[in-house]
Amino acid sequence: MVKVIYKNDKKSLVIDGKVYGPYALYYHIMRTLSTYDYYKSTGEWDEERQREVKSYLRRYMQIYQKYYPEEARRNTFA
Repeated sequence: MVKVIYKNDKKSLVIDGKVYGPYALYYHIMRTLSTYDYYKSTGEWDEERQREVKSYLRRYMQIYQKYYPEEARRNTFA
């Protein structure tokens, strides 16, 4: 569930009980993506865990693109 809140006239999102601003959400996605790539390349995660993390990443990327469209245009996920 995503809830939009405003702190000090800035938009923040509450996603799964955690508060993210545009930069915090972007870097959270990038850290998770980096972790996913690392564990996928080393083979430490099985296929089921990879699917779970991939769907988690997809969900967060869609939320980021929906609620922060200006930042999403500037920051593309490679």
